[in-house]
Amino acid sequence: MAEEYLHLGITLYRTGKYQMEENKDFFFRPPGYPYFLHYALKFYGGKNDLTKKFSSLEEMQRAFHALCAYLTRVQNILFSLTVLIFFGIALQFHKQAVAFILTLLFGCNPYFFILVGLIHYEILHIFLLSSGTFFLIREHHDKSLKLVWLILSGTFFGLATLVRPITLILPLFAFIAFLLMERRKFLPSAIKTLILSLCMLIIVSPYSLRNYRLSQAFIPVNAQAGVALWSGTVKAMSIQPNHYRWWDLWYTEGMPIYKKVAGEEELTAVSWARYNLLLEKEFKKEAYANIKKQPLIYAHNVMINFISINFCMNSVFIKIFEYIQLPGKQFSKDMLKSNNHQTFQKDSLANLFNLLVAYLTFCSIIGIYLGMRRNDLSIVPVAAIYLCVTIAHSITYMDVMYYYVKLPFLFMFFAYFLKHLTTRGKRAKDHMFMGAALVFPCFLTMILLFNLIFFNGGH
Repeated sequence: MAEEYLHLGITLYRTGKYQMEENKDFFFRPPGYPYFLHYALKFYGGKNDLTKKFSSLEEMQRAFHALCAYLTRVQNILFSLTVLIFFGIALQFHKQAVAFILTLLFGCNPYFFILVGLIHYEILHIFLLSSGTFFLIREHHDKSLKLVWLILSGTFFGLATLVRPITLILPLFAFIAFLLMERRKFLPSAIKTLILSLCMLIIVSPYSLRNYRLSQAFIPVNAQAGVALWSGTVKAMSIQPNHYRWWDLWYTEGMPIYKKVAGEEELTAVSWARYNLLLEKEFKKEAYANIKKQPLIYAHNVMINFISINFCMNSVFIKIFEYIQLPGKQFSKDMLKSNNHQTFQKDSLANLFNLLVAYLTFCSIIGIYLGMRRNDLSIVPVAAIYLCVTIAHSITYMDVMYYYVKLPFLFMFFAYFLKHLTTRGKRAKDHMFMGAALVFPCFLTMILLFNLIFFNGGH
């Protein structure tokens, strides 16, 4: 997990420099979320706490808790905007009443409430991906403002790339999507892809140029690609959506490579930043050697990652949230270790959440099948972006913190599924099917919401 995001954001606010230690250029983490924190802190009422020296540990803890509470409120506002964006997406498939119910279903999902409380990039990334998706859908539907929607879409996907660079490969998927939507006309599809790519480039390139100027190396967003690729080439991994697999891989296989570069210097966020570019070079070399030596291992892990991100979910977050509501209970990283059976809390609500995700996944598959049979291409923009982010994880690395990225798309696919339950006409039977399909996830969400937020005293 990346605890240094808050440190980077505060340093940016205090000094205007993106770095972990003074006078040392930083390349490891994408800049999007630290810059978001930087701008959020400009409106923080306790600004003095960010620069003062504290007289006691208690005073520092109070200031830290106040800061986290403020940032949680900011992320709450951001998620509220995401809910409005989702309403706009739902309106592309349904009339206002059904779109409103779908939006409530999306906005009341407890998993998002948990993410809001993390000082981490998930909520910002979901907002930017959802916004880019909405504008790309509008480009398909609105003939009069196609260019405007396309420019807005590229802009938001560029911003999303600065938060997490998994959308660097989006132009490839966008081109395929445009080919389908333009009925295989190459030139219009190529022009649209070029416009989208140029908008992304305008957003990303200033930071890429900053990286090149400071490092004399081509780093589009952040220097992490080598270690991400390496992680999928070392040994065959298993599907463990509720455990942080990285620790097992790192301490047995990764630490020797780190020591080869950094010697006996203790591994910390600062030391990694200090040796980041050398480590990237070494891990990239190891990754290419591994692929050449054992290509089937990499192929196995790509397949495992693809299955995992598409058909699994990290429901352990539900259990952890339940657990920390109990008096005196706190989160421990040991909960996510692969040898932890996670018996610290009952599985009942986590299983309900898994059931909800499985239901949405099943309906998504059925909906896409029905849409393909009826030649309805309105879901193509959503599918293109979904495939981009899931394949990006498949070919690099997949772990417990990354499952969030698929959840908004499952709700979009579910809206598309409901659309095709009533496509055949306005018969009462069709509407009855749609009502039944809506009631079940609403019922599961209500159970989760009331148990996690209200009965457990969550806030």
